[in-house]
Amino acid sequence: MNKSKRLISQCIPALLFFCALTFSLFSGPIAYSAENEPASSFFGFQDEVTVLQERVRMASPGIVSITFYDNTGEKIDNGSGFFIDREGRIMTNAGILEDAYSAEVKSNSNTYDKIKILALDAQNDLAMIQVSALDETPLELGFDYRLTLDEKVLMVGKSESLKETVAEGIVKSMSENGEAPKRIEIKKTVPITYFPDSKDGPVLNSGGKVIGIQAVISDHSIFGRDALQLDEKKVNAVSIKSIYSLLSQQSSIIELPQAGSTEILAVLIKYLTTSFIVLYGIGFPKLVGGLLGIVVLISLIQWLYIKIRNKFKRAA
Repeated sequence: MNKSKRLISQCIPALLFFCALTFSLFSGPIAYSAENEPASSFFGFQDEVTVLQERVRMASPGIVSITFYDNTGEKIDNGSGFFIDREGRIMTNAGILEDAYSAEVKSNSNTYDKIKILALDAQNDLAMIQVSALDETPLELGFDYRLTLDEKVLMVGKSESLKETVAEGIVKSMSENGEAPKRIEIKKTVPITYFPDSKDGPVLNSGGKVIGIQAVISDHSIFGRDALQLDEKKVNAVSIKSIYSLLSQQSSIIELPQAGSTEILAVLIKYLTTSFIVLYGIGFPKLVGGLLGIVVLISLIQWLYIKIRNKFKRAA
């Protein structure tokens, strides 16, 4: 009996050691199994989405959608802009203003169809326009903010239907071009499925301040501004400091005609051109020649009219 007790007492330490070893071998994989990682990753992703949505929500009231029309009332293009003050001044891109006869600005709460062009900077694809603002909230401008490489930024615009367009990106390069404003190259990160992709509008830092403006910039020696951007993940922007020059260049103000208005000559040319194509198709060469002469004559009259009108606008 005593021998049995001694044998058991000698085996107990070995048995406990064996149990402890077994537990240590199998408990580790169970405690840190892959099944637990998706849950933590999911909640982390949800937190990021919540922060992102809040940043977009805060910026949205200051961002506008701008629709541009030609002189026949046809829509040319749509772009984004943002209020820089409570007086109704808006920053947008110069490129989409080139062929515009009239424009319409939509904010979350108002629609404006009387637009003034205050200043243009074609080199950096920037334009400053103004509307008679009604209780609009401007975005905060980060003039003193020091942007750094690999910093995460947010690009927010607005579609014609006033839905936010959003893209996230990382700053990959910054450069000075002589005395030109600092140019910023941003690489887009994973697309945000909650929003359509942004192609214009302000560039915001993590605090919601505007630190840049998306722009179509190209120094191509042959194609200039029309050089193609083959890399869809690349975003060009200029520093918010680039608007300094525009703020001091408001010597000539051009007031666009009210959105929806048209030039009678332009509309007439449009319908004559359509008639020309139809008649040519069904075989009336003489009539086509006569219409062609009328179109050329009206085009010359319209050209002279626009020249005289713009001359008087500049003089005013």
